[in-house]
Parts: sequence; C-alpha cells; structure tokens
Amino acid sequence: MMAMCKDMRSYSYVCLLEKPTSIKELVEQAAEETSLEKAAIETAIWKLTEQDIAYQPEPGKIRKL
Repeated sequence: MMAMCKDMRSYSYVCLLEKPTSIKELVEQAAEETSLEKAAIETAIWKLTEQDIAYQPEPGKIRKL
C-alpha cells in the first residue's frame, strides 16, 4: 500500500509512491513507525510541497513529482 522511509527527520527524506497517497494514512503510518509527532510529519509533508518535491493531485492526497 504505502512505502515509508525509516527516518523522516529530514524533510526531503520521505519516500512516497508514484501514485497519489492519502496524507492521513501517510501521517498515521509514519507516526507508528517513528517517534515523531504527527504535527512534525504534517510539517514535513507541507515542506515537501513547498519545495516542489511533492504535490497534491487532489485534496488529501500527495504524490512525488
């Protein structure tokens, strides 16, 4: 379903699938697999979109460029 990196401490170190992925599911899975808070994960995702590393093809979904 979803591929995650082991370490999300770096904003550019998030693995996303080639197809649109639910942001909610991504945040939930990352929170379970790391010790990061959900707010930090959401911020990392937002920064990926701001840096044009990822985009939202539809509301609530994210995809890498």
